[in-house]
Formats: sequence, C-alpha cells, structure tokens
Amino acid sequence: MRKKNIANRINIKSKMMSMVVIAILVPLACLIFFSAFYQKEVIEQKRKAEVESQMKYALGLSVQRFHTAIKLSKDITYEEKIEEYAELLQKNKINESLSYKLITAALKDKFYLSNEILFTAVLLEANKDQIYSITADGYHEIDHYIKSVHPYIEEQTKDLGSGVCIYVRDKKIYIIRNLISTKNFKKFGVIINQVDTKKFFKELLSNETFKDWIEVTINHESFQLQDEYKDNISLENKLLTFHSGLEDEQVSLACNVKIEKEKLIQEETFFVRGVTISVFLIILCISFVLFQTYASIVGPIVELTGALKEVEQGNWGLTLASDREDELGVLMRGFNEMSLKIEYLIDCVYKEELNLKEAKIKALQSQINPHFVNNTLEIINWKAQMIGGTEISKMIRALSVIMLATLNRNNKKMVTLIEEISYMDSYLYILKRRFEDRITIVKEIEEELLECEVPILIIQPLLENAVVHGIEPAKGGKIIILIKKTEEEILISIANDGKLLTKEEEERIVKMLCGEVVPNKQHSVGIGNVNERIKLIYGSRYGLTISKNQQSMTESVIRIPLTCTNNSKKQQVCPVENQGEKQ
Repeated sequence: MRKKNIANRINIKSKMMSMVVIAILVPLACLIFFSAFYQKEVIEQKRKAEVESQMKYALGLSVQRFHTAIKLSKDITYEEKIEEYAELLQKNKINESLSYKLITAALKDKFYLSNEILFTAVLLEANKDQIYSITADGYHEIDHYIKSVHPYIEEQTKDLGSGVCIYVRDKKIYIIRNLISTKNFKKFGVIINQVDTKKFFKELLSNETFKDWIEVTINHESFQLQDEYKDNISLENKLLTFHSGLEDEQVSLACNVKIEKEKLIQEETFFVRGVTISVFLIILCISFVLFQTYASIVGPIVELTGALKEVEQGNWGLTLASDREDELGVLMRGFNEMSLKIEYLIDCVYKEELNLKEAKIKALQSQINPHFVNNTLEIINWKAQMIGGTEISKMIRALSVIMLATLNRNNKKMVTLIEEISYMDSYLYILKRRFEDRITIVKEIEEELLECEVPILIIQPLLENAVVHGIEPAKGGKIIILIKKTEEEILISIANDGKLLTKEEEERIVKMLCGEVVPNKQHSVGIGNVNERIKLIYGSRYGLTISKNQQSMTESVIRIPLTCTNNSKKQQVCPVENQGEKQ
C-alpha cells in the first residue's frame, strides 16, 4: 500500500520520463546492443570466410600453374630431341659445342616463350660436367643455380625415378625431373625448371588484405613469399592467422597469412560507428518528442488539475478557455460542462430534496388505500356469510385473493406456479359469475410444473386482456389455458375465440412489445408490464408474444426458462372454485 502511495505522489513529467526510459530507451538499447553484437559477429565471420575463399582460389590457380610447368618438363622427354642429341654425343658423333647449341635450341623452342619459367637447365649422363641452360632473366638465375642448387641435384634425383621433385632454395622454386629414355626406359639426364615465384603466386601477392605477410609451404618446405615484409606486424597488433591448403599426387601446397585484425574488420568498424551515430540521433529525436509531448499534453493536464482543485474548494461554474480539437480539448470541454452542471445541480438540490420528501409521503399514503379496501372486503365477506350469501362471500374472497397478490406485502418477485394458478382461478371464478354460460374455460396444466417458479401475476393480466379485447366484444366465447414444458422452457398459452385481431392491431401489439411508442398504449398496460418484467428477469430471448394461431384464435404465449425445484415446500393454496361450483 505504501508503494502505491509513493507512486501516486510522482508527477506526470517524472512518470513520462520513466515510461520513456523503461518502455523505449531500455528495449531500444538492448535491441541495438544485441543487433550490433550479432552483426559484428556476422561481419567478422563473413570477412574470415572471404579471406579463406580468396586464399583457396589463389592456391588453386598456383597449383594449376605448377601442373602446367610439370607437363612442360614432361613433354620435352616425349619429343625425343634431347634424347637423340644425348645419344649422338655419347657415340661421339657430335662434339660438345654442337651438342650445347642443339640442346639449348630445343630448350628455347619449348620454354623460352613461357613467361612463368625463368630458368631451364639440362644435365646429361653422357657429360655430367656440362650444364645446358637457358634463362629469360639474365645470368643471375644461372649463377644462383650453380652455387645453390646444382650441388644438390644428384641427391634430389637419386631415388626420384620418373616422378617430380619441387625443390625450394632461397625463396626460389625449382621443378626437377629425370629424363627417361622412351626406348630403354633408362635415365639419360635431368631437367631443372625454375619457375617465376611472383607470377606463380601473383593472386596472393596482389591481394590487399593479406599481402603484408604470406608464408607458403611447398611439399613441406616453407618460405616467406615477400622479398620484404612489414616489421611492424607483431602480436601487439592483434593478428589473425589464416591457413589454407591444396594437395594432389604431384603438388602439396599450403599457405599461411597473417592479417591485422583492424584491417580485416574495417567494415565492422564502419558498422559500429554507424550504430553509434544512429543511437545518438534516436536519443535526440526521443528527447525532442518528449519535450513536445510535455508542452502539449502535460501542461494542459496541469491546468486542468488546478481547475479541479478550485472546483473542489467551492468555485462552482469555473470554465477553461480552449480551442483544442484533440482528446484534451474534449476533456476540457467536458470539465466545463461538468462544472456548469454541478453549479446547476447544487442550485436545484434543495428543490429536489423537497420533491423527494413529498413523493415519499404520497407513496406511504398510497399504501393505506389498498390495505383499507382489503380490510373492508374482509368485513363484507363475514357479513355475507352471516346472512347466508355464500356466492357473494366466494366472490368477495376471490377479489380479496387478487388484491392481496396485487398488494404483494412481502415484495415477492417469484412464486410457484401453483400459487400463480390460485390467483388465476380466483379471477376466473369472478369471470364465470359475470358471464355465466356465455363463457367456457378449458385448462390443461402439466402437474409436474406446479412447483416451478414463475414471476408473480403474469397469467391474470393475459386473461383480463383476453376478456376485454376478445370475449366482451363478442358477448362471450371460449378461453383455453395451456401450461406445458419443452426441454428447456415453460410455455403458458392463453387463447380465446372472441373478437379476432385485425392486421393493424397485431402490428401495433408487436411494436408495443418491442418497446416502440404506439397510440392507445394505455389499453395494453397489463401485457406490456408482463412482457417487460419477464425480459428484465430472464433476458431478452424470453417474453410475451400475441398473434393469431392456426385455429384462428387470438393466442398470448409466455416463454420462460424451466426452473423447478422438486424439494421446494408445497404451498397449501385453495382455489376459490374448489370451494363451490366448478367452472
């Protein structure tokens, strides 16, 4: 309870700020935070996948170039020129000078136009001291080969057979093969091709993302691909390392690259900055909207609150000037109307209190008359019995029963059906004495319904209506009273064969029972009262209908729900008709 009181003391401005923070800013901040975190991870994974894809693509092209170079070195054997020159040299049919010219010419025909082969050399078993070489890059490559590679050729080719050896020395890549005779399948020499490393790995070297640090591993021999690489790349710069590799029966190629994290997630940095700027702009917009809301909503509410306090202190009739057309304008106009109405009501309250007292006095007086009439009837009844006027006594008693029901001293709304039938029988007894043989009464009542509850005095008004509008104009007739049940309802039917309803009368009755204003309504007060009470008690689906039935009789039918209590105490009611003659 204390928390509620504290909350009620907080002004609207503070509540609005709290609502904005709780309902908008906090969810928005959470949404932006989780979205940014998720997008950050997505961008980072996307960039990593792109790097790995680029590496694999670049390595694939490099492997293809290796296959092309290996095929070139293999094709030179099948052309048999070098094998033929080696055989002539071995048989001393040509000298060394001529053999050099012929072999280098054959090499130029095969490799000179290949821009990815920098250096080619052939060593013959017939003359191991001679190096038959060509180069597209001057004598620098020949010098490097002689000093750094040539001493290891015999070791590399000793167990090579017809396979391929990829030899790496000082970041230079050599493809070495034995030259095998196509005639006797014996080794007659060795061919060495130095490939252009930069051209073989140009996709890796030209990639802006990871060109700063690239390590290549060829057949388990690793080397740094760049001639010079940045010394400032260190663990302090938060490096990300990526690995990719391709391997087949001829070449095993792998690559490791190191990339500065800031360089990789540059796109992520742009995204975070964009989110930060967006959040700042959103906060500015919300602040502006909040300020405008306070100015246009809270201000008028404060003004209205002050006016209410003045009215509370007795300044009745106070009004506020407002030309607003929104909800607050409606509220202010409503306040003005309320204030003026309060002033009017306070001015009139004294007169109304006087009128109320007068009405109470009249109501008390109106209750005296029925009591007096009923007591007078009792006196007349005893006098009639004393002088032997039995029939007069019965009629007085029947009238007394009806008046007691009308007076309803106990203010009962519901009675059992058997009690309601007693009121009906009393009225029928009087009718029978009035019309004698000109009226016939037929009753069909299911006994199991006698203990069911029904609203008080709903049958007698229908009988009276049947007599006034049917039997009297026809100077007599027949009334059929039928009370039965369906699965869920009790049906009370009063039919008469007196004066028939005209179409206009039937339409007027339907309108009247539907609540419409119709002329001559005073003649239908009883049935209107019955219909309205039934609908008030049971709902609009129940009530009274009056129409012409299949036997051309005017029939009034009451429909009420079936509510019976078998354990209810039976009331001892003695209809007047049972005390004398039957109807």
